Amino acid sequence: DLQWSDPSSLEALKTIITDHNNSGLMIAGCYRSNEIDDEHLLSKMIRDLAAETQNDQSFFTLTELVVQNLSLGGIVDILSALLSKENHEVLPLAEVCRLRTDGNVFFVQTFLAMLVQEDYLKFQLGTF
Repeated sequence: DLQWSDPSSLEALKTIITDHNNSGLMIAGCYRSNEIDDEHLLSKMIRDLAAETQNDQSFFTLTELVVQNLSLGGIVDILSALLSKENHEVLPLAEVCRLRTDGNVFFVQTFLAMLVQEDYLKFQLGTF
């Protein structure tokens, strides 16, 4: 959750990323884009790093992956695989999951774990 990083930590991270001695290093960071704006220090750092990658002498690559909430179809696919059921069989549960979690994959996982804990879903021999 880089959006909560203090200025010194962001500067240290930028120094590590741009240090030529770290050319074999891969750094993965995450942040919540809805919690930062264009003036946020992390936004500025990302812009600076992106600009630096345009330099012919840049040795690092900056790749941003946007992770969206799961669609109803995505939740159906997950439940179908987890429960070894056909899509139409898990659709009602998927609809409840989507309604309760807005498709946030972490919340879907937590919601399903709660259903197991409360004995609404049974987990046995590798399946629910």
